[in-house]
Amino acid sequence: MADRPVTILPKSAVLAGLFAVWDDLGALLDGLPDTQWQAVSPLPGWDVQALVSHMIGTESFLSGIPAPEPDCDVKTLEHVRNDIGA
Repeated sequence: MADRPVTILPKSAVLAGLFAVWDDLGALLDGLPDTQWQAVSPLPGWDVQALVSHMIGTESFLSGIPAPEPDCDVKTLEHVRNDIGA
């Protein structure tokens, strides 16, 4: 792998950037009509709702927020294809 320059940013700048992106994303999603949540995305098998759920799940996991307890056996669901999804 080629050497790449390293940019070091203060934590406050990184957090400010993340919060700004999350605020913008929240504003965009708040204005999304119900019909658009099921719109297909460029990713095969993923609609808008699945992508947003994935982002929220990942950010929650990284923040240490436990996943909610499922109300069914998720391993039996067609879209769950590995242990991470279960």
